[in-house]
Amino acid sequence: MPDKLILITRSDLPPAQQAVQAAHALRQFTAEHPIEDKAWFEESNHLALLSVQDEPGLLLLQDRAWELGVPCAAFHEPDLGGALTALALAPGAGSRRLARSLPMALQEATCSERPERIVIGQRTAAEGSSHRTG
Repeated sequence: MPDKLILITRSDLPPAQQAVQAAHALRQFTAEHPIEDKAWFEESNHLALLSVQDEPGLLLLQDRAWELGVPCAAFHEPDLGGALTALALAPGAGSRRLARSLPMALQEATCSERPERIVIGQRTAAEGSSHRTG
């Protein structure tokens, strides 16, 4: 099986925010590690979306990645006071080792749950809008 780029977010964030933060981490990884990103994209393009409980868990994981020499990228959300919200770990044995005991992200979200109302411009997503901002 091809190696996966591993995205890790915080399970203490709402599901929609977890997904967005993971996307930010992927984009951060692309900017910081263009050679590794290109190799992953051309050879595998597989992703794993995992979670840790909170920011201290992400900080610990980031420290362990640095210790093992695993290329990683961290995303700090400006709207949350610069808090660390997600990491992206380059594909490889070190990343697999770090992530092997982590649960998949978004496990608490189910299709039967009512989605949160998301504001788009001046209307909510439930109302629809042809004018979108943000």
